[in-house]
Amino acid sequence: VEGILELPRYVSLESRLGTVVVVEAQINGAEGSSISYIELRPPANAEYLVYAEGFGMTITGVIFQGMTQPVTGVVLTPPGMGISFPGKVDFETVIENCLFTGLNIGIDIYGEPPLLRRNIFRNIAYHALVVRAEIKSSFLKSLGDADNPEAGFNTFEDSTGGADVSNE
Repeated sequence: VEGILELPRYVSLESRLGTVVVVEAQINGAEGSSISYIELRPPANAEYLVYAEGFGMTITGVIFQGMTQPVTGVVLTPPGMGISFPGKVDFETVIENCLFTGLNIGIDIYGEPPLLRRNIFRNIAYHALVVRAEIKSSFLKSLGDADNPEAGFNTFEDSTGGADVSNE
């Protein structure tokens, strides 16, 4: 798959057990869709790998792989972000057991944050998580809670940018 992949409502994109599936595309996810156990790489000039405008998306075990390999002695700036949440996410959107690596931003949130658990953010150039808007929702969630085993346990490794979580 290359280019932009429109994932319809309630459709899953996943690999079979024991196989490695690499998708070089931007994915636009819709309500109830899910992405599981694939590796996502950006096509040329990609701003994001997943645009999650749907409510209740589930993203599990996905590798969000940016492009940070040197080319003719010059290190490329990592492209874009892993996931962009453009607005309100009132229903449970879950991102778990994913690896975000070689990106400018891991997850860019313009509304309420999704439920994040057991993700690894590695070699992120700027911020692992950017929360850009004030949260105004009756379904208030947090990025992690020591008393809640259903959230948190995220790992931040080798980031070269500013804070791991930025609230702008």
